[in-house]
Amino acid sequence: MKLRENGTGFLKCEISEDDLHYFAEYFINYGTEALVKSPVELIDCMKMKLNNILRQY
Repeated sequence: MKLRENGTGFLKCEISEDDLHYFAEYFINYGTEALVKSPVELIDCMKMKLNNILRQY
């Protein structure tokens, strides 16, 4: 994790396909405090999980 002077930061790493669901839930827990820019597969997984939650209600 790299921290910036303004208190924000970013995480840059490789994520295996097997870990997509774990990291999707991990970042979803941060709500609007986290912004995932890539990989597209992770973003799609997050959208799927969030849509499942919305369909519940």
